Amino acid sequence: MSRLFVQRRGLTAFLLLALALPTVHASGWQLPFWSGEVHGKILPLGEGGPALAWTLIPAVSSTGERTLSFRIEHSATRLRAAAVFDAATGEGSWRIEEGRIEVGPWLAAIAPVLGKAMAGLSGEGVVVIGGEGLIHRGCPSGMVKISWSDGVVKHAGQGWRLEGVGASADVDVATLPHGNIPITLAIRTISTDRFGARNLSVAAVLNGTREASITAARIEIAGGTVEAFPFAVKLSPVDFNLRLRMTRVGLQDVAALVPTMLSDARGRVDGEVGLRWSEADGLHVGDGTLAVDDIEPTMLRLAPKPGFLSARVPSRFVFIPSLPEPFLKWFSPVNPAYVTLTQIELGKIPLQVQSLKVFLTPEGDGRGRSASVEVVARPEQVDSVVDRVVFMINVSGPLSQVFKFGMSDRISFGKQ
Repeated sequence: MSRLFVQRRGLTAFLLLALALPTVHASGWQLPFWSGEVHGKILPLGEGGPALAWTLIPAVSSTGERTLSFRIEHSATRLRAAAVFDAATGEGSWRIEEGRIEVGPWLAAIAPVLGKAMAGLSGEGVVVIGGEGLIHRGCPSGMVKISWSDGVVKHAGQGWRLEGVGASADVDVATLPHGNIPITLAIRTISTDRFGARNLSVAAVLNGTREASITAARIEIAGGTVEAFPFAVKLSPVDFNLRLRMTRVGLQDVAALVPTMLSDARGRVDGEVGLRWSEADGLHVGDGTLAVDDIEPTMLRLAPKPGFLSARVPSRFVFIPSLPEPFLKWFSPVNPAYVTLTQIELGKIPLQVQSLKVFLTPEGDGRGRSASVEVVARPEQVDSVVDRVVFMINVSGPLSQVFKFGMSDRISFGKQ
């Protein structure tokens, strides 16, 4: 990523050079007389990437007016820019006459630079570049507008797809290459193998080539919303730490992410959670708390795990343990709760949740847990002998491997 921003800086400097070359301020404005054509190639992704053929054409009129024309011609990239100014005063104007970048070929070229995981990245759409401004004593001013609308980015191998991608940036050429660049990003739908989302919106400010400040970020997922508090992203190397606020997010997507615990879930959850990502360590979950809301009913169906609940209770009540085996069953009635608990732990009977709280403590709490889940629920079964089930699920170790859950000793059930 940092390599791309370094290339951006180099290309920006070259464009400014083409628009206002050269500037000398020793004893006033001076510009030598020259005309002709200069040709070359730009390699924004290095020797193995696309080569952009460029042409610079300086010219002079009989009145002393100077023009500089610059163009890039490539199968996936076209850029034409021109500047007109007075040789004596350095006053004039500039304009980008055409700017088009085909997203698909460039994503295919950039994918190897982003790492092996991005091999197979593809996309659709066109980035349009436009802008104009003035030149005062050889110094350009004005705005460059970069926009991409209704694009597509996908990775068939990883099973995800972004549709309705839109992005825009307004660049003040007077502050390049270190000035702040406001950027907006919007994605209509996000599809993955496990879940989908829509209406992602991000507002950011690119601070030179080292850092981006995310001022707002929001996405709709599973009927709810997730918003990020403002945060910064380091670009070289990429590193960010953020906090998310979740509002009425559907539990069905949570169940999809923890298949070892839940086979199905209905209801909505609120809360906050931290996330951190770096190139060196990958994604890490931070501290957080989640809880189901009380607006609509919540249902859970456990993933089959024999003994999860039933191992804590006897299958029979033994009143006279000293009796011989043939007579023992006569005086050992079946525990009716055992059958119900067995069906619950095998996912055959769903649970109506009265309370569900999730505590994320990746650095460990007093008992060494990186997360814990407290559940109070009742079986969705008419005339069940078990009126309420209370249990806690503990997580130990990295949350990135979650969801290797262990039972705690805090389990209870019975009639009230």
